[in-house]
Amino acid sequence: MAVTLLSTPDLFALTRGGRMVYQFQGTGQQATLGTPAQSFINFSGPVPAGTVIRLKWNGTEHPIVARTNPTEANEFPAGDGSSAYVDSLLEFFQSYFPFYEDFIAERLDFINLHQILLAAKQPGPQFNISAPAVSNAIEVVVGTPGADPIVREQYGVYAEIWVKRPGESSYTRIFAPTIACDAEGIATMDVGKILHGQLGPDWPTWSYNQPTGSTRSQLSYYVTYAESFGQPQQVGKIQKDDVRQAYFGGVDYQHQAGQGFELASYVVRQPDAGSDRALRLGSFTRYVRSNEPQFLTFLNTRADRADVHLLVELTFADNSKFYYNTRYAPQTWPKGSKITYAVGPAQLNIADQLNDGDTVVEYSVWLANTDSTAYYSQKYRFILVSSYEPFTRYFAYLNSLGAVDTVTTFGKGSYELTRFYEQANQYLPAHYNAELGQFVQYDVSLQQQIEVATGYRTFTELMGWNDVYRSAYLFHMQATKALPIAIVSKSIKQGKDQDNLYAHTFQFVYRWQESFFSEEQDPELIGEPAPPLNTPTGPVTIEQPTVIDSVDHTVPDVVRGITDQKVGNWNQAYAWGNHALQGYLKQDTASQLFYRKDSKIDYQADLINKPFSRDSAGLTDVLTIDETGDLALLNAFTQIKKLVGFRPVARSWTGDDEPQ
Repeated sequence: MAVTLLSTPDLFALTRGGRMVYQFQGTGQQATLGTPAQSFINFSGPVPAGTVIRLKWNGTEHPIVARTNPTEANEFPAGDGSSAYVDSLLEFFQSYFPFYEDFIAERLDFINLHQILLAAKQPGPQFNISAPAVSNAIEVVVGTPGADPIVREQYGVYAEIWVKRPGESSYTRIFAPTIACDAEGIATMDVGKILHGQLGPDWPTWSYNQPTGSTRSQLSYYVTYAESFGQPQQVGKIQKDDVRQAYFGGVDYQHQAGQGFELASYVVRQPDAGSDRALRLGSFTRYVRSNEPQFLTFLNTRADRADVHLLVELTFADNSKFYYNTRYAPQTWPKGSKITYAVGPAQLNIADQLNDGDTVVEYSVWLANTDSTAYYSQKYRFILVSSYEPFTRYFAYLNSLGAVDTVTTFGKGSYELTRFYEQANQYLPAHYNAELGQFVQYDVSLQQQIEVATGYRTFTELMGWNDVYRSAYLFHMQATKALPIAIVSKSIKQGKDQDNLYAHTFQFVYRWQESFFSEEQDPELIGEPAPPLNTPTGPVTIEQPTVIDSVDHTVPDVVRGITDQKVGNWNQAYAWGNHALQGYLKQDTASQLFYRKDSKIDYQADLINKPFSRDSAGLTDVLTIDETGDLALLNAFTQIKKLVGFRPVARSWTGDDEPQ
């Protein structure tokens, strides 16, 4: 009996979420397949109406009845027992559900016996059919007794995992499980989960920038397998699978779904090796500072390479270019191996390649052969940024693809010390000295905690920081050393500027506690330094390109000055209504009524040609206030007179009574 591989891992796969599942199928789970029962119903004479045949199998009795005119499901036609009659019964035995469910009915003749053969669909003695004697014309016999299959106990697949790390000459067996098979003989093993614990991160030599291979984050492995059963265990013939490569790393939930993440298709995008990606997430272009560390890790999934160079292209302010590949010695790059290069501006010694007056604005790097006629990777572009940012911090971390990467934060940040200690009460004797105290502290230590900000970035760029926050391997880069840190923020705060940029703030601690103190001349510990002067720094000059225009020029400047206070004032003024409709005194009317403050008044000239009475003013018909009141009173008396029937006596303005 043999074991068949239904599915195998990819040749190159990440240990978490990569395609690293073996699926086996064993065919020897059953020592014997069992025997399906074969039973016969023999007819040798007439079957009168009312004849009952009580058939029994699988613990249940199923009576069938002969009728002249069958109407029920378990009734069959009565007849003369001839061959033609039994032929007519075949449809009944094929369609009646108890027979249909468990047997295949066929029609046979043996000498003078006309038979219905009921062959069980499954093996086992439970399908042997029995029946009490009915008549000499009907007989039920078991031709082939059913038998159960013989199943091997503890049947499964015995598997061994053999690994070899870079630099080792032979494979070592690390795991030899027996995987139980299901009812169909299928067994599954995820080697990624097993190998993940065998791997760890690879870090470059921080103080010595040379290409580094992988020693801890990858290994070669193969699996041997055979069927296994019984107690004590019996193992069949050993078979061996191909050698494959496993890499420390993983992918998110969505990319793990289904078949999993295919690492080779992430690296290889085109038939041409010049389009192969590095193990870095995000854009092929980055903005970097002159002293900012950068790293690129490449994975070879194609063929063994010799004399591999890192090709550097410098672009100057006048758009001229300069190429060199002498920063690092040529490398041997076997298939399946990783190689990491330091590619920051200072790490590449760009200054050594320049003449006086040269201004570098950007550079690119990619892998090539010695004479740059064949390329082995995608080109990665770095644009230089020279604007001054105080308290710039560089961090290195292990990205999800298992390669080292870097990020930068800006700003002084917020510092906080956490104090750890143990405390015990102290025994005080009679007449104790007050200097003793009631308790003592011991194992006292301090831990530094710092809050930093990412600086404002596009939303897409800031999403890439999620890979930093979930990483368990982080370092604070300082000169030629890397200090281990851990992010302690459970919630990452996000802020937004007035346009379309975003920033995060988070807290981290150094992954140690200090029991003693020594002074260190670290700019972050002694205070904010003065901004650097614009003094010559050698042959390298860096111009500031336009990185990101954070101002939306479609928004007028006057709109940017709108505040909540101004909006409130406008709303209040609007609530007063249209002032033009309120009848306010206007300038042209005021000029006729009043003199200007600085005007001289000539009273005599002013009175010339001015009306001096109501008649001269043309207002003869206009009543005075007193006359208006008298007229109203007279009208009121007239109305009263009509209503109450008496005559009031009104006096004229001369004081005499008016005639009635």
